[in-house]
Amino acid sequence: AFVRVAQRAVQHAIRRTPVRMVAAAAAAAGTMTMVSAPMLARSVPASDVVSKGNQPKAPKGLEDVTIYQYQVCPFCTKVRMFLDYHNIPYKVVEVEPLMKKQLKGVTDSKKVPVVFVNGQEFRDSNQIIDHVSNLMELPALPPVHAAEESTWRTWTDERFVRVITCNMYRNLSESKQTFDYLTSVAKFSAMERILATTAGSAAMLMV
Repeated sequence: AFVRVAQRAVQHAIRRTPVRMVAAAAAAAGTMTMVSAPMLARSVPASDVVSKGNQPKAPKGLEDVTIYQYQVCPFCTKVRMFLDYHNIPYKVVEVEPLMKKQLKGVTDSKKVPVVFVNGQEFRDSNQIIDHVSNLMELPALPPVHAAEESTWRTWTDERFVRVITCNMYRNLSESKQTFDYLTSVAKFSAMERILATTAGSAAMLMV
């Protein structure tokens, strides 16, 4: 039921969305990806770093973009969808969710997404999208559309994500299923996968 709600939200956003407002649709779509992730049956590269994007030449100021992420994180997905929509190439570093060793020595942040754009660090998904939009010199939205984009972002970040998260971790079995998927998308050691799945599943029950 929650996946169907997310799908309807995405379809509604896309129908009403000018180019700049794709971030609003991406926010809802990112949440849909998170809630349906344990049910996905697709191959994901097993390396820590995966190149993404189909554009051979990056726009000026966006030549080197790296995302530190969890695959099922809705805020990370929001950023990826925005970059994909604009064909901006980027690299992905999948972060082990318990020890987060991929972040050590790179940033003092304990949360994802963390994005580096030509060496400059950005953390909040909305801040990342706004910075990339400015670099691409996207035209400003009319006030009515800007207000609608802000409403979508706020509703998704503050309401929808929380509702979906609570329903993903309703019991230990579903929580473990989510972490099994999360630890399968990158090259984590067997011990890292076991620790992340065991500790993470128990911790998320308290969400």
